[in-house]
Amino acid sequence: MTVGIHARVPLGGRFLLQDFTDSRVAQRYGLYNLPRDVCVVANLKALCERVLVPLETRFGRAVTVLSGYRSQTLNRLLGGVQGSQHLDGEAADFIISGVKPCDAALTISACDDLPFDRLVHERRIMASGEVQTWLHISHRRMDKNRQTVWHAVSRDGIRREAPGLSGLVGADGITVAA
Repeated sequence: MTVGIHARVPLGGRFLLQDFTDSRVAQRYGLYNLPRDVCVVANLKALCERVLVPLETRFGRAVTVLSGYRSQTLNRLLGGVQGSQHLDGEAADFIISGVKPCDAALTISACDDLPFDRLVHERRIMASGEVQTWLHISHRRMDKNRQTVWHAVSRDGIRREAPGLSGLVGADGITVAA
C-alpha cells in the first residue's frame, strides 16, 4: 500500500523515520529516499522495537544509524548488493556510542534474546590506510530470524565476507579464534 509517508514518523524509542532515510549521497544526487510502502515502515518499526531499542537498553548507550532504508537507486550508488535488506527496511548499519564495534559484535552475537537475522562486523580500509568500522544488523518482521554472524572487509572496492567473528580483538585484548 502506498501512502504519504513523512520523515518524522516515530518508529520506536527515540528513533524517527528520518534516522533511517537521511543520506548525504541521496541529497547530493537529489534522490527521494523515503519509503513509499507502509510495509517498509512497519519493517523499520519492528527493527527499532525488537533490536535497536533493546540494544540501547543493553549497552546503556545511544545507537547511531549510519545507513537504514535505501531506495533502489541509492543502494546502487552506495554499492549495496542486489536484494539488500536495506531495500525492505529490514537492516541498519550503526555504531554504539562509546563502544568499539568489535566489542559490540561480540556481545550482540552472544545474545540469545535478540531476534536479529544477520549481524555483520564491517571494516573498510581506505586508500589512506584509515579503517572505518561499523555493524550491520537486520531483522525479519514476517519471517524467521536466522541469527547468522559474519565479518566483512572492504578494500580497493573489493569486499570479502566470512562467517563468524574469527580474528576480531575485543577490548580485553583477546582475539576470537575460529
